[in-house]
Amino acid sequence: MVFIRKPDRINYEFDYVVGQTLKEKRTRKDIPLQQVADKLGTTKQAIFRYEKAEVSMKNSIFQKYCYAIGENPVDVYDEISLRYMRYVDSHKKEIIEKEG
Repeated sequence: MVFIRKPDRINYEFDYVVGQTLKEKRTRKDIPLQQVADKLGTTKQAIFRYEKAEVSMKNSIFQKYCYAIGENPVDVYDEISLRYMRYVDSHKKEIIEKEG
């Protein structure tokens, strides 16, 4: 994964991992954006923006998204947490320099 830092949002990297993980799961199952949007009662543009980390996803939306693609939210969150921890671990020096 390649992260592009968005200085206006402190949690961009986490949002990016969430979006990419959900998108990978959705596309692996060949589920179109519109189908997810219909199940969530929103637009496919909104789903696209979540997947691209343009906006943060609320927990309730995350859960609905997971169910819409046939995934258990707890299992998906565990995977996201692991992916994010790996990113943080591999970029410790860069993160410390930004905070200092």
